[in-house]
Amino acid sequence: MLGILAATAGVQDIKVDSIDKIGCEPNGKNAYLCEVAVEYTISNSEGSLSDLLGIGGHKRSINKYRLVKTSKGWIIDDSSPQ
Repeated sequence: MLGILAATAGVQDIKVDSIDKIGCEPNGKNAYLCEVAVEYTISNSEGSLSDLLGIGGHKRSINKYRLVKTSKGWIIDDSSPQ
């Protein structure tokens, strides 16, 4: 946890630029396991630890999320292992 706090010290803003679904497959009742590409931009305070570590700028990650349809709409189920 301390590593996460240290790495994000000085982060001013995180902006999600795009979210694209790569693909999904059924994963239980009313659920899908989806691979998603997320592009985002991180802005840092100049001279901060995150700036010095080069954490800022435009980033892209591909992640898997389990999406479940509930009576209130779709949610991300982060309780299940990916």
